[in-house]
Amino acid sequence: MKNKLLIKTYGRRNKRLKRFGYKEYKDYLTSEEWKSVKRRLYERGIKKGYWNVCWVCGTKKNIQIHHARYNMIGKGSIGSSLYPLCKSCHYKTHQIALKDKKVGLKGAMKKVKKDRLTEKKI
Repeated sequence: MKNKLLIKTYGRRNKRLKRFGYKEYKDYLTSEEWKSVKRRLYERGIKKGYWNVCWVCGTKKNIQIHHARYNMIGKGSIGSSLYPLCKSCHYKTHQIALKDKKVGLKGAMKKVKKDRLTEKKI
C-alpha cells in the first residue's frame, strides 16, 4: 500500500508549484529561483562543509539537496526543511516514504540514517 500522506504531500507540492508558474517539480528544480536558493545554501554552509556531506551516510559523492517538506517552495527561503543527501540515500528516503504510510519524508530520512548506522555496527 502506498503512503497516502506522501501522495497528499506531493499533491500539495504540485498545486503550490502551479501557483508559482511551474508545470512540474523538475521545472522548479531547473529554475533560476531554485538555483538562487542553492547558491545561498552553499554560500551559507560551505564554510562548515555542511552541503558537501550526506546527512545520512557521510559520503561526499553525488550530493543532492532533499526537500523534507515542500511548504517553503516559492518563498525563496532556505529554511530547515532542506538536507544534503547522496543520490543513494535520497532514493532510499523516497522509497521508504512511499511504502510506509506512517512515515513522512523527514521520518524516512531518519530511518535511512538509523539503518545505515546499524549496518556499520555489524
